[in-house]
Parts: sequence; structure tokens; C-alpha cells
Amino acid sequence: MTIRQDHDKQCFSIVMAAGGTGGHMFPGSIVAEELVKRGHRVALITDHRGASFDQLFKGLDKKIIRAGNLSGSLVARFKSLFSIVVGWWQARSFLTKQKADVVVGFGGYPAFPAMLAARISGRPFCLHEQNAVMGRVNKAMAPKAKAIATSFEGTQNIPADAVSKVHLIGNPVRAAFREIENQDQKNKETFSILVVGGSQGARILSDIVPEAVAALNKQDQQILNITQQCRPEDAVRVEARYKALNIDAQCPAFIDDMPMAFAAADIIIARAGALTVSEVAAAGKAAIFVPLAIAVDNHQYYNAEALKKIGGAIIVEEKDFNKDALASEMSALMKDRKIIQQMAKASKQADKSKAIENLADIILDVAQQHNHTSKNNKRVAV
Repeated sequence: MTIRQDHDKQCFSIVMAAGGTGGHMFPGSIVAEELVKRGHRVALITDHRGASFDQLFKGLDKKIIRAGNLSGSLVARFKSLFSIVVGWWQARSFLTKQKADVVVGFGGYPAFPAMLAARISGRPFCLHEQNAVMGRVNKAMAPKAKAIATSFEGTQNIPADAVSKVHLIGNPVRAAFREIENQDQKNKETFSILVVGGSQGARILSDIVPEAVAALNKQDQQILNITQQCRPEDAVRVEARYKALNIDAQCPAFIDDMPMAFAAADIIIARAGALTVSEVAAAGKAAIFVPLAIAVDNHQYYNAEALKKIGGAIIVEEKDFNKDALASEMSALMKDRKIIQQMAKASKQADKSKAIENLADIILDVAQQHNHTSKNNKRVAV
């Protein structure tokens, strides 16, 4: 880990580039808050999807740019390439306007034009990789990055010429998750399950979890309390299914206070996005992960494996995910709650509690080194 310099005596201009999903946007926003708190100027480059997270990066300058994903048909790729070129020009102008000292990439294809603009213009940049497998945008930019922050031990797909720049710091997670006090399972009369599928919910969880609950014995059903995040189009049918089973359940499309929802849960059933896995570790919770099978490079599986291999989580792959398999896992946990406590304790051990501060330090170190080099070059020119 880099040694923190005396950054607070200087004010740097920092531009963050984040893809349009919660997994990229939330970590960036959390670190932005830390940098602003330290007295630095922060701005954001994202796409129209990122702009929909209007509760994040509040009060900061934002630039919404064109972006594209180079996959699909030849026509689709051509359109994406055009969008990337336009996005690069938009990002280049914004970086100049902001007088950016450093650009920080949080991955996702919408971040690519901004990172490309930084690279071509000679501005220093650093990367944060949320997943256990480095994403394609970060992988492409890694060789020229000044520093790379990773979230999981042994992150895969890091280019050989970039390994020396890697700092394992974890995912930035809100402090509220670490402040959760888990209840003693021994004398608890109810059993609470939280089901989350990422920022948009997950159809497969809406299909399978209620049917797995239906497969439990009546005694287990009677003590259940379920909060299940659902897509709006699924909420009515999921709620109706739980009601038919006389299960106490809430099915919101969006959970406003996720730390509170985590605090109330005995176990969490979820997809295995990097941020979700890191929040589970920070909260010290037992989890059943259902990794997204079509995730690029199967990265959700490897995210979940980071907790599974230390005993903090159970993985049920999509190909094996059915009501009987899930009911079996749920029933085993409900019958022996000591397992839940052991899993929760193991999960907590994977938490990287200083991720926010350490990532902010890395960013400011890069900015400071660039500032120092620029001053020396000016002296030489004179």
C-alpha cells in the first residue's frame, strides 16, 4: 500500500469515470464523498444509465457522454465505435475544462471513452477493479495506469506488465454496513431472509425463492419473515404467492435503507455482484449466492467464491438453482443456527475496513506525483 502523503495541503481536481450500473457507481460515489471531505474537487463522467443514479455524486459536476459496447453484429459494433469516438471527444473537453490532475476509472464500458481521453492526453489515471476477475475496460487500460486497486485476493486477468501496480484494498462500502450488530441466533424465535438481486432485482430469484419457501415444512414457514427486492413487474405475483403461504413478506422494487435491511436478516440470498459480496462481508452475514451465469468471464462466481472458500457463503449455480436445492440449503441453516453464526464470523474476516481511505490515498498519491513532476518540468523549461 502506498504511504499516505500530506495531501490535505493541496487541492486536486479529480475526475471519476464510472459505468452505468450500481456496482460501478456506488463505490465511486463513496470515494468521491471522502475526497470532497478532504477538500478536493471531484467531478463525474458517466453515461445515461449512470445519470439515472441521481442520488449519487450529489452536488458534483457531471458529464453525460456517449458510450458503446463493442459486441454484437457488425452494424452494432460500428454504431458503438462511433459512440466511443463521440464519447472520447466529450470526455476530452470535460477533462480540459476541469483541469483534471488525475482520472479514476471504476470499470464498465461507459468508462472507456474517459479513460481513453486521459491516456491520449497524457493525464495520469488509476483504476479500481470491483470484481475478482478484471473487467475488459480496466484490463485494456491497466498497462498505462499509474496504480490499480483491487477488491479480492488473487484478482484474475491482470496483465503481466501491470501486476506491480496492484494494491489490494477491497471495495468501498458504506460505514453503516460495518456498524451492524448481528443478533444471537440461539434464542431467536423468528427467521428473517433478505433477497436481493442487484440494483434492478433478479427474475430468477422471484421465480425460485417463493417456491423454495413453499417447499419448506409448515413449522419453518411459520417463523419466516422475508424481504425480497423484486422488479416492479414481478412484485404483485411474488407478494401474492407469499400471502397464499401466510408468510410475512415485503417485496419492494428498491430498498432505500439497505444497511437496515441487512441488519434485520439472518441470511441473505443474492446475486454475487462485487458490491453485494463486499457488503455481506462488511456486515458479517451468512449468504447464499446465485451468481449470474452470463456475467462476463463468470466474474460473479469468483466474487462469491472469495467468501465460500473461507466458509462465509454457499454458492448455488444457476444450472443447479431450483426450488428443491434452495429449500434444502435454507432448511439446513434453519435447523442448525450455529452454522449461520460460523458463516457470519467467517464472512466478517474477509472485510477490508479501510478500503475508502486507502483508495482515496492512492488517488491523491497519483495526483501529487503528477503535480510534482509537472512543477519540475516547468523549472527545467525555464
